[in-house]
Amino acid sequence: MCPETSPAFELIKQAITEKRLISAVYHGKQRDLCPHVLGWKAEREHALFFQVGGDSAKGLATDGAWRCFNLDELTRSEER
Repeated sequence: MCPETSPAFELIKQAITEKRLISAVYHGKQRDLCPHVLGWKAEREHALFFQVGGDSAKGLATDGAWRCFNLDELTRSEER
């Protein structure tokens, strides 16, 4: 039996299926993300993204960077 999923999880699952980017805020930084893998880590919804734009506390290389995020820490998630 699968656990109940959040709206963010469902949005990211749809974005993966449709090969679309999402825009979201994570730790106060606006990010443009390409989702790749979705699941759970330590019983929290978690995803692997390739960040293609926006801001980052660590800085963002001009060609992007791989990022893993807990979905309960994403705010204002929307498909682009």
